[in-house]
Amino acid sequence: MSTVALGDAKAHLNVEHSDDDTYIQGLIDAAEDHVAQYLNRDLPWKDDLGQEVSVPASVIAAIKLLIGTLYEVRETTVVGTIVSEVPAFTHLLAPYRVDWGI
Repeated sequence: MSTVALGDAKAHLNVEHSDDDTYIQGLIDAAEDHVAQYLNRDLPWKDDLGQEVSVPASVIAAIKLLIGTLYEVRETTVVGTIVSEVPAFTHLLAPYRVDWGI
């Protein structure tokens, strides 16, 4: 089960048609996998008893940011534009990252 529902992702992307549903679901899966690896946590989150608990809103917002980026930029290079990284993704996730290492 996804942390971000297809309908929520489509609303974030301002997509009203269903033509891209399978593609968007793939982006949701990829974004959630990336965030889980970045945070060193499983999604959905579970407590010590193995029960699912709510994922913080900032983590969900970061997942949606990544979905938006993947949907909008579908290639590995961008030509004819200035590219800059938006730090919000990292800032939203940093408080929840565990086992950073050294």
